[in-house]
Amino acid sequence: MWDRANQYNVIFSGKVINLFNDLRVQMYRHDSWSHYLNIESSAKVNSQFTVQTNGMEMQMKTVLIPQASLTYGFGLRSDKLHNLQTDTLHQRQSWYAFLVNESTLGFQSGFCRSVAVVPSIRFDQTTDYGSKLSPKIGTVLNFGETWQTSFKINFGGSYRAPTFNDLYWPADPWTEGNPDLKPESGLDYDVGFRWQLPILGGIYFESTYFHNRMKDLIIWRETNSIWSPENVDKALIQGIENGINLKPFGKFLTIAGNYSYLDARNKTNSPTVYDKRLVYRPRHNANLNLNFAFHFVTLNYQYSYTGLRYTTSANTKFLPSYHTSDVTLSLRPKTTMKDFLISVQMKNIFDERYQVVARMPIPGREMRLAIKVGF
Repeated sequence: MWDRANQYNVIFSGKVINLFNDLRVQMYRHDSWSHYLNIESSAKVNSQFTVQTNGMEMQMKTVLIPQASLTYGFGLRSDKLHNLQTDTLHQRQSWYAFLVNESTLGFQSGFCRSVAVVPSIRFDQTTDYGSKLSPKIGTVLNFGETWQTSFKINFGGSYRAPTFNDLYWPADPWTEGNPDLKPESGLDYDVGFRWQLPILGGIYFESTYFHNRMKDLIIWRETNSIWSPENVDKALIQGIENGINLKPFGKFLTIAGNYSYLDARNKTNSPTVYDKRLVYRPRHNANLNLNFAFHFVTLNYQYSYTGLRYTTSANTKFLPSYHTSDVTLSLRPKTTMKDFLISVQMKNIFDERYQVVARMPIPGREMRLAIKVGF
C-alpha cells in the first residue's frame, strides 16, 4: 500500500474597517493519492484513486456593543474523486453560510453573575444532496465569584452529508463505498455544569449529559466479509462526559482526567437490531494525563482505557476492552534559536495486544524520536 497526501493552507486575519471587526479568510487545497496492490490474493487487487478538495471560508466577527457580538460568514468547497482503475470521476460542489449571535447580560449583585445566550443558524447546500437548515441555541449561566459555577444548556439540529470515501471508496474483496447513502440528520441537546474550586492550585470539574436522536446515521460495518457504510434508520445516542483538572504543586504537576459513558442504540424497527448497541461504540472510555514540568524538562504520562465494542449489528460478536500507556520525555533548552525541542516517546509501553477494528491488530510497543527547530 502506498499513500501520499498534500495540504496547502493560506490564512489571513486582522482588523478591517475599524477595531470592532475581525476578519478571517482561509483558502485551502488538499489532495491525496492511494494505491493498493495485492497480487497474492485470489482477487488480484490493483486499486488506485485520487481525492482532491479545494475551498475557502470567510468569517467576520463584529462587536455591536460590549455585551453583544455577531459572527457570520460563508464557505465554498469542491471535491473530486478519480478512480484510476475504472477511470471514473465523481464531483461535488457545496457551499454553506452561518450566523452566530452572542449576547451577555451581567449583574453587579446577586447569586447569578451573568447570563449568555447564543442562538445560531447554518445553511448547507450541495449539488448531490440539496439544502438543509440547521438552527441551534445555547445558554450559559455563571454563578459565584470565589467558587465559580457555570451551568449550560444547548439545543439544536445537526446535518452531515456522506463523504466521498463513504460513497465511492473503490471496491475490492474487503472494502466498498455505498453510493446509495442518505445524509444523516438529527436533533440533539446537552446539559452540563462546570465547577471551579480555589484549592490545590485551582480544581476544574465538568460534567455534561448529551442526548442525540439521529435519522439515517452513517456507520461503517462488516457485512458478508465486506467493510462498507450504511444508514441506520433511527438511532438514539446519549451519555455523560466528565472531566477534572488540577495543579496541586503549581506548574510542576498537572493532573487531568476524563471519563465518558455512552449508550448508543439502534432504534430501527427490526427485531434483529432494535435496541441493540451500535457497532464499535464503547460504553466506557477513560483517560488520565500526568504532566511534570521542571525548568526545560517535561515528563508526560498518558493512560487510556477503551471498553468492550460490539462488531455486529445483532451484538453477537465483540472486541474486548483494552488499555494503553504512553510516556514522553521532552527537553526544551534555552538557545539562540527561536524554538528548539527534543522529545522521546514510548507508546504502549506495556506492549498491550488489542484491535480497534476486528482482525486488524495494532502494532505493539513503539518508540519515537522528534526534533523541532524554529528560526
